Amino acid sequence: MISFSPGWKPFSYPAPDNYASPEAREAFVRDLQSLALYDPNRAVTSSRNGQIIERDLIDLTDEEFERLLKILGNYCAGASATKA
Repeated sequence: MISFSPGWKPFSYPAPDNYASPEAREAFVRDLQSLALYDPNRAVTSSRNGQIIERDLIDLTDEEFERLLKILGNYCAGASATKA
């Protein structure tokens, strides 16, 4: 779904097989867009895996970082629960 480099750069992985459904992928992208971590003008279907996200994690405010953790928790918790 998303990975982070040691230099605080996030990379997105929008391939459909990384998500439970197309709707889940679209919702995750919308959540990233709410933090300006995904370009709202870029179609998720045209993005490639490993593409650098526009904003570094270090640029997030404390509140935005907390929101990102909640977003990741929502998707990662659901994924691990369904695969277990």
